[in-house]
Amino acid sequence: TPSTGPSTIAGTPCIHYHCSRFWSLGRRSFGPSGPMEGRVLRGRKYSAHKAALSKLQQIPPSPAKSTASAKKRRKQSEKAPIGTIQSVAMRDHTQKKAKTEEQPIILHKTRVSCSDPFHVDVSAMKSFYEEMCIIPPFDSYDNRFSTGKSAKMRRGQWKVKLGDTVTLEVEKTLKDSSAFHFPFLAPWAPAEIVSIYRVHKSKESCARLREELSVGNTQQGNDAGEIMVEIRWLYRRDDVSEAMKKKLNPVDSNELEEVFETDIVELVSAETILSPIRLHDVATPSTGPSTIAGTPCIHYHCSRFWSLGRRSFGPSGPMEGRVLRGRKYSAHKAALSKLQQIPPSPAKSTASAKKRRKQS
Repeated sequence: TPSTGPSTIAGTPCIHYHCSRFWSLGRRSFGPSGPMEGRVLRGRKYSAHKAALSKLQQIPPSPAKSTASAKKRRKQSEKAPIGTIQSVAMRDHTQKKAKTEEQPIILHKTRVSCSDPFHVDVSAMKSFYEEMCIIPPFDSYDNRFSTGKSAKMRRGQWKVKLGDTVTLEVEKTLKDSSAFHFPFLAPWAPAEIVSIYRVHKSKESCARLREELSVGNTQQGNDAGEIMVEIRWLYRRDDVSEAMKKKLNPVDSNELEEVFETDIVELVSAETILSPIRLHDVATPSTGPSTIAGTPCIHYHCSRFWSLGRRSFGPSGPMEGRVLRGRKYSAHKAALSKLQQIPPSPAKSTASAKKRRKQS
């Protein structure tokens, strides 16, 4: 039963609730939630983005101030002399002013950019791209990749093209230990880039963009939305069902970790991309680069396909055909058909390369 609060804020309806208990889904039980002032910190304990949130210098106060604390302060002010109240008010004003002046200015700038689209779909209000430039998220990497030679390359950009294989930051993982996140500071998973596109605010702006491109004007409109990517997941051993996992061969420490192509496609923000990965069709390839443009580059062996629908394994096919296989599951086949040439798979078939060397 708090004192009456505002029913609207900036013209929006504002609902008031009582909250003093915590419900744990894991323990299936209630418990005290703790002081209202600590709610924001309690919420961040369960975040998948602790590394990003740790960059904040100050914890913002809870929007809903503790009613009990407010009542206590009011009682104290009622008992205090007028001079004391004025001096406290003056001190609070000075502290607030100092905090405002010390607050750092944060410039919001996207780290992903695209050049000209190869296709504009006016009816879907989307523009499609062959590649994008990414500023590597060094604050999401382990310390050994954010110091030394890698740190010197921070100003560079990394190009991601259709068909490239990358790591993506994911919301959660069953493994809580940060050791399983290496070489990153957050949960991640490997995937293949199937399509790159932007959603526009209106059909008129899409039509205008298409007209400008037809006359050679390459300037993007101001209404261009966030860059999205359609990805095909590459499953690791832990992603496969327990029944099928038992049929896999034991892991050999001298061989690359195996990943599996899948028929699972999803849409995610391009901002979740962390680093490149390289696929090989043999388990013991020649040594590849450990970093690309200052980002950690992970190498995997990939020669099998995991079908989620059939719940079974099968051969994935030649590495050169991987990009086309991925496009079979795309929701944007019509747009991708506008491409005149299929880009070669970034990870060339190691076996084919060896065969060509022998022939030469």
